[in-house]
Amino acid sequence: MLQSLLYLTVSFLASVAGAICGIGGGMAGRAVNKQMANAAVDKLFMGLMVVIILISVSNTARYSIG
Repeated sequence: MLQSLLYLTVSFLASVAGAICGIGGGMAGRAVNKQMANAAVDKLFMGLMVVIILISVSNTARYSIG
């Protein structure tokens, strides 16, 4: 019983912390975005998309091909 309560509490606090970090990151990103030119933001976004795709390909190769 005590262990289940602990899991529930940790899960709830992790969810709250994730939401707070997500909102804070969005606010920080918006402030930085206002200071940058649109071309620079587009380049950063495309670079981030390439990194995410490479991570996805790497994970697919690592975990699906046994």
